[in-house]
Amino acid sequence: HALGRRDMDGARRISAIAFWLSLASAAVFSLLCGSFLHPLLSLCGADAEVYPVAAAYARWTLLWGGAGTILNLLLSNLLRAEGRAALAFAGVTLGGVLNIVLDPVFIFGFRMGVSGAALATVISQGLSAAWILRFLTGEKTILKLKVSCMRLEWPRVRNIVALGLSGFTMAITNSLVQIMCNATLQIYGGDLYVGSMTILQSVLQLVFVPIGGFTSGIQPIISYNFGAGQFD
Repeated sequence: HALGRRDMDGARRISAIAFWLSLASAAVFSLLCGSFLHPLLSLCGADAEVYPVAAAYARWTLLWGGAGTILNLLLSNLLRAEGRAALAFAGVTLGGVLNIVLDPVFIFGFRMGVSGAALATVISQGLSAAWILRFLTGEKTILKLKVSCMRLEWPRVRNIVALGLSGFTMAITNSLVQIMCNATLQIYGGDLYVGSMTILQSVLQLVFVPIGGFTSGIQPIISYNFGAGQFD
């Protein structure tokens, strides 16, 4: 929106504040997950037999991988906002390829099992975020992230939170529905039912991911033209 209005300084300040808020969100997220890991996993359907494996994976991905995941989402959106969708795609692809390569190394090579799979995910997400961040702090980007722009301005913070609230609400309600489904399946069907639902959710991603990709791709275009007053 700010780019459409040719407000470059405002766009940089919004980007920097969003970056700071993402880091703060990641810290709060990791703290809450670490404090309530056992009840969270129990709610998700992890019984006494499954819990050790689930906890081993969750400790890595939730406690250490939260920052990488959240920053990846933000930084990719910033790249798309300034018209560099190919770079955003390259960053996400880098993380995916690294994960595929590192999985067998940690799982079988270092005999780390499920913890190795989680560590591979954390490293991949972190390197992917670092790769995009390196570009967004360089000289070729429009939305260059500067420390001088990271001062919290409450009107901008309020606008950022308000704009992201709808997506957050959708995500959190979907998660709550999944938690309730898993808890119910654990009671009436056990691990087999929970595992079947997990497989089903993975298959459904084949439908949901393209829709999410379209949404992520069209949002910067709509926002830019709205800011520029090009409503047609």
